[in-house]
Amino acid sequence: MNIATPLLDQPTAEFDVTAAVRSVIGEPAAAELDELLQAGEELMTRGETRYAADALRLVALADPLRIEAWHALAACHEQDGDHAAAADVYELGYCLGGEDEPLGLLAVRARLRAGDADAALALLDAIEECAAGDDHETARAALRSLIQRSAP
Repeated sequence: MNIATPLLDQPTAEFDVTAAVRSVIGEPAAAELDELLQAGEELMTRGETRYAADALRLVALADPLRIEAWHALAACHEQDGDHAAAADVYELGYCLGGEDEPLGLLAVRARLRAGDADAALALLDAIEECAAGDDHETARAALRSLIQRSAP
């Protein structure tokens, strides 16, 4: 049985998240994580972001290097208008997911959308210190410009 079938068939509080977590604890099965990622994305398109976030959070924490899980989980929060929570997820994904710079830059953008320019600037400074190259130099410069324009 697909691990995500109960979640997709009946996304309610009765879905046993603990059982789903236990089924992937230890060495996560890639196929099960793929199924949960797909289920989370499907639930998000249905507008069922609470249940989507549960599935995506499990995938992100079970396999922190699975960057697409962090992106999708943060997108759930953004879809709900909770930019502070989205920033937290992007930032956690950046830290746990191998410092994927696009995740970090999305965290900066979400911090700005949440109205926290100081935290956005501090995060951008930290990302620039770790930046391995100039692949995202234009994005970093654009974000810095946005932060400066948003400062009182």
